[in-house]
Amino acid sequence: HGAAYAFFDPFDSVEQVAAVALTAAIDLLSRRHRRIGFCQHIGFAIELESRLIRLRGRAPLAQRKLFRTGMSRRTIASRHVLEALNCPCPRWDNKSRLMVGEFLLEAIVSSTGLFVIGRKRVGRHLTYMVWPSDAALEFIKETKPKRGPASHGAMLVPPLPWVGCRGGGLLGGNELLVHVHVHEMDRAEEVMKRLYEPADMRVVINGVNHLQSVPLRVSGEMAEVVRIAWDNGIDGLFPCSRAPLDVPARLSSDPDPEALRVRNLMSAKAHHDREKNRMTRVKIERVVQAAEELAGQEIYQAAHVDYRGRIYATNRSVTHQGPDYEKGLLCFRPEPVGPDGIDWLMKAAAGHWGMSRAKWEDRLQWGQDNRERMIAAATDPLGRLELWRSASDPWQFLQVCQGYKEATETGATGVPIRFDQTTSGLGILSALLRNQEIGRLCNIWGKSPKDLYSLVAEKVVAVLKQHQQFGDERERYMSQLWLEIGVSRALVKGPVLAAPYGGSYAGLADQIVDHLDEHYGFLGVEQFMKKISGPSRYLASVIWREMKSVIDPAMVVNKWLRACVKVAFLENQPLRWTTPSGLPMEIADRMVQSKEIGTLLFGKRSRFCYNDVVEDGKLNTKAACKNIGANTIHAFDAAFAAMISSSMGNLSAPVLANHDCFATTAARASQLHNLLLTEFRGLYQTDWLAVMHEEMQSTTGLKLPAPPCRGALQQGQIGQNPYVFS
Repeated sequence: HGAAYAFFDPFDSVEQVAAVALTAAIDLLSRRHRRIGFCQHIGFAIELESRLIRLRGRAPLAQRKLFRTGMSRRTIASRHVLEALNCPCPRWDNKSRLMVGEFLLEAIVSSTGLFVIGRKRVGRHLTYMVWPSDAALEFIKETKPKRGPASHGAMLVPPLPWVGCRGGGLLGGNELLVHVHVHEMDRAEEVMKRLYEPADMRVVINGVNHLQSVPLRVSGEMAEVVRIAWDNGIDGLFPCSRAPLDVPARLSSDPDPEALRVRNLMSAKAHHDREKNRMTRVKIERVVQAAEELAGQEIYQAAHVDYRGRIYATNRSVTHQGPDYEKGLLCFRPEPVGPDGIDWLMKAAAGHWGMSRAKWEDRLQWGQDNRERMIAAATDPLGRLELWRSASDPWQFLQVCQGYKEATETGATGVPIRFDQTTSGLGILSALLRNQEIGRLCNIWGKSPKDLYSLVAEKVVAVLKQHQQFGDERERYMSQLWLEIGVSRALVKGPVLAAPYGGSYAGLADQIVDHLDEHYGFLGVEQFMKKISGPSRYLASVIWREMKSVIDPAMVVNKWLRACVKVAFLENQPLRWTTPSGLPMEIADRMVQSKEIGTLLFGKRSRFCYNDVVEDGKLNTKAACKNIGANTIHAFDAAFAAMISSSMGNLSAPVLANHDCFATTAARASQLHNLLLTEFRGLYQTDWLAVMHEEMQSTTGLKLPAPPCRGALQQGQIGQNPYVFS
């Protein structure tokens, strides 16, 4: 079979060839097949993989987009899709597939023992057949389906308080307070005893216990409105419609070419909608059903923390950590509302309408000017959709409208008033560095609101205008196109937000592709290269360059952390430090004794790990460097959330915490807002980079790189700006 070797030239490694061949063979494991057909099946899988490798080299952005849309990988590797993407590929014949398949079948049979090759009588003739071995059949018979994790609902009685790191949350449960990193799940008990139980985690435990003790009410009125809006497919209120698009009927035997093109485009759009939104539709339906069952009742949410200290609700449906339509279902127990609380309801309504970056007085004025709108929307939400559907957060806006109506009629309401930290990732980095410029754009100091995302958008637009005047032919064309489409704050927000957490250039390009998809509507594969691929690559390069020019001074923290990882891991020493809430942080990603094999045709299904993590094995520098920036930022926002929840518990005040977002009743809104500013100011009075550096050096016994120099921002200035949480 030496002639088969040439067909493997495009592959990255022999492991990739083996993964594709073995996966294709296992698909046929449980029954008997003719040898010729079996070999051609394997050869065809190798052919499709080679096509996808060619597409990756010629149009990587298009390939990533098609993978993300849910189109099957076999369809992407088909000739008509590749031709539409200007990616011609050589055609194999049956003889070539048979030759490649026979070569690989011999290797599979000799090395795995999964299959047996022999001659069987089929009718009058003896035919070469391939069938599973006795050992393979026995393995299939004895392998039981794996049980997935239980999906917990909200609780109708208070969860058990955590006493230490065990025994809290769900009734009768045996979960641990801290959910360890995925690579340590098999030895969670050991990690708990070694790392978390000896630590002073009172702030974290008190914060989680208070969040668990806060009773929430599921609004029966809101649940009814959500159900009717979902069942009737009202536009603009959910991420997708309830009913998927219908696939158009086939045309006659001799269709008009233009009619056929339109029909095929509509069919592709329907299949795309079904694949992309399948799980979203299931989730929305589950939330609505759970809300109907709990309507009018008080519920509680059991909680736990992850290895960074972030607090998560245990229940998966009807939670305050869900999307807009889910958040709008939950409120606190009603509390008496005075004039200050009424003002906060108006400010909250303006924020959910779309004025979250405006000054407080402007939001209050908007609320006062739109009181009649709010009352009318709350009175007849389905009959007056035009009053609330166009809000930035329509369900939360409607919830505040109902709270305002309730407060004016009864003098009390439990509708949540929410506060969200401005550009939290870069805000935390600038506070750690005492960086004045970026800190001002993130509102950690000053007296008026600033917006980092708008600044980056303005810089991008300025570059586009410059290219329009002085660029080459391609730059003039692309800049004109994007100036017509528009570069908004929302478009640059995603990449700027993701950058401190390790956001990549490829992720930025993907977001721009999705934006163009939304702008143009669904486009067929034929239009992708012309209308989406080129413009996306052009704008991604502009945004990436301008974004980096603004935020790079804050990114030195991530560079310093990666430098510390490299020094410590060179000596096989993990990095350890304690977060401001007392939670121990450990960076100790271990190497695994396996090679991850990625294929384009079968994707994650062919990523095999042959052995478990070795406890005392070599540390994985690459994995740790990739995640340490995000983990550090999350550790600080988690510590702050625990501190706020604990402090509100000491005040016996209701609160919700979702990482860097907080909520309480209108009656307590001023109290929470002042507490957020005070705690934020107090948290960053400490030079945490120096504290981390000293502790990491102490635990490793190594001399680590010095932390970056602090800026000129004074510690007393941090937390003075009333818009750092708004």
